[in-house]
Amino acid sequence: MNRNASVSRHTAPGSMRNPAQGDRLAPRQILTPSGIEIGITAVATIFAAFGHIYGGELVMFTNYIVPTILISGLLFGGLQLVLRDISSIWSPLFWNRVVLVAYFGVGSIVPLFVNNETQNLLEAFYQFFPEDVGKYNLVVCIFIFFYFGFTSIILRIIEITKVSDRSFEKSRISELYIGLILLIIGMIIYYFIIIPNAFSIYKVEVSNFVIEIGQGIYIGIFFLSLWSLKNKSNLIYFIYFIVFVQFSLGILELNKSTSMFPLIMLALGHIYYRPDVRRITLWFMALISVFMIIAPPVSHGRAYGDFIATNDGPISFDVRANALLSYFDPEAELEQSELQVGWVRLSYVNAATFAISQYDSGNPGDSLRNVFIVWIPRFIYPDKPAITDIAKDFNLAATGTDTSQSTPGIIGESYWVMGWFGVFLFSAIMAAISTLWSVYTISVLRSGAWHLFFVVLLGMRAGSRMDGMFVSDVMGPLGYALLGHFVLQFLNRLLAERRNPAGKPLAA
Repeated sequence: MNRNASVSRHTAPGSMRNPAQGDRLAPRQILTPSGIEIGITAVATIFAAFGHIYGGELVMFTNYIVPTILISGLLFGGLQLVLRDISSIWSPLFWNRVVLVAYFGVGSIVPLFVNNETQNLLEAFYQFFPEDVGKYNLVVCIFIFFYFGFTSIILRIIEITKVSDRSFEKSRISELYIGLILLIIGMIIYYFIIIPNAFSIYKVEVSNFVIEIGQGIYIGIFFLSLWSLKNKSNLIYFIYFIVFVQFSLGILELNKSTSMFPLIMLALGHIYYRPDVRRITLWFMALISVFMIIAPPVSHGRAYGDFIATNDGPISFDVRANALLSYFDPEAELEQSELQVGWVRLSYVNAATFAISQYDSGNPGDSLRNVFIVWIPRFIYPDKPAITDIAKDFNLAATGTDTSQSTPGIIGESYWVMGWFGVFLFSAIMAAISTLWSVYTISVLRSGAWHLFFVVLLGMRAGSRMDGMFVSDVMGPLGYALLGHFVLQFLNRLLAERRNPAGKPLAA
């Protein structure tokens, strides 16, 4: 199949730049934040600084205006990435912006417009005041400003050293076959290991590495949807069915991320096939709408009887189903009607202001305590601490209970650990990881190295976890990515050595 011909044939006039087309931009031209985006961030930072310094009525005004300015700049920057090259939609730099808009932009103004019941729910975690929010907004602005600066510097260094000129070996398996292989492997792991364990059907001990391999189901959804659209194949209807099943099971797991991810991969397949602003906008609005619809019943289900929220072990199908259905019970509906749960899930103001106050009170966080052991396999270090326990510790410090997990987001964590120096340091590290991974992503897509798409997906996931913790949500996936790159390159070269009877490569 001639991929270049296929893409150019289906690319509408006025659509975005596709990596399969000629006239490619250099990675630095694609990924460097524009002067407008940096300028908008600088304006937001100045407003935030004035609000923090003078307080009073001014900080109440800047608490509205600062996140709004940031949202406009980040949306502009994300759109610029996609307009320059559609392959950037897979990059951590793109997904960093998506999360910054959702959680640190929209999420920051959520407490200012939700009703009293929802406001009380937010403050039940930590009671914050306008001055607390003002300082948090300043921390966010300075983090993002430094992040853009470091990104620009790193991309300039990459251009000078010509690192981005390197390409990878083309995959020896076509998009169709690699999609089918990954989908089948992912489905086997998901349906015969993950779901039975989660639903307490039977218990199978499995390593995190196997679970990560199971993420191949999402890569398979993307490849097969893209291939089906380009070839007008009826296989697309099978993919729709798989996405529906995965979405439904994610809801039964009471996990919004698991529900949404197959929809996101399907959306990316459609966008990558024919990129244009209208299609991106429609899919984005559809995904947001679905999230807002499922968030209330799933969040209610997780809190059902205070059982699911306090249980990290397997939970039967019946309990999960009852937890979900209880949301639609007339009495439960009356109780929940005033709570705007969907908006609550976007706001990290309560957790982040608590983290900031902890550092200012002389109680800095120790969330980096496991940074040097996160990559050590548990079979080598059997007593390795649970990396995600820091989220329980944080919740314990804020609420007095360790039966649930919460995080201040990486930006809040940066101040919690080291104060203003932490904001500077974390922004530099996040910029370095996201930028290098984004350059890698563009190189993989342009090289047709589809066997490395697992690493690309890990980068996308790490880029979308700015709301998490640095060690578990960024450093953890980075380790799997480094190992996965060399293993997948080795396997692809093994395939290159195999020849069919005609002496040609097995698949191209």
